[in-house]
Amino acid sequence: WECAASQHYLLQVHLYLVALRRYLRLFDAPATATSGCIVFLRGVQPRSSEGLLELFPSNALLTDLDALFDGEHS
Repeated sequence: WECAASQHYLLQVHLYLVALRRYLRLFDAPATATSGCIVFLRGVQPRSSEGLLELFPSNALLTDLDALFDGEHS
């Protein structure tokens, strides 16, 4: 987590999820993208979850971020 936070990877995952939800809405698809994964290629170990970080931000957080970028958040 420390490396992901210090390099702003956590923010990047949240922004990509907001963008993906917006893209899905273009096709009237349900915006069900609620998780993202960071893969640290140098840290990936065979047959283990080392080097992987999966995030599950709340739907409310992603909705609020989306509204913030639309200027709807006060």
